[in-house]
Amino acid sequence: MVRVTIIIPTLNEERSIGKVIDDVPVADFLQNGLETVVYVIDGNSTDNTRGIAVDKAAKIILKEQAGTGSASSAYVKSFDRVTRCVIGASSKEHLSQLREAFS
Repeated sequence: MVRVTIIIPTLNEERSIGKVIDDVPVADFLQNGLETVVYVIDGNSTDNTRGIAVDKAAKIILKEQAGTGSASSAYVKSFDRVTRCVIGASSKEHLSQLREAFS
């Protein structure tokens, strides 16, 4: 089975991270033979971003430096997955593109 890795860089995204993770079309991907893993790469959030992500079964990677800017480039290369997608923690636009790409 092909594995899709969803990477979400975050910094204080407690207002949106739960909805973004919920909107990842895991069931749709599975129907198309794609296993999905969601990673939140957190830039030292001071709110409940990580707690919400854990509650949504996302895997957490805590960045040493604050911010989201380097999260993607610093960690994306380390994922040993066939397909990797980086999406914003506060935008649903990426999720509709994901659905189209893997449907």
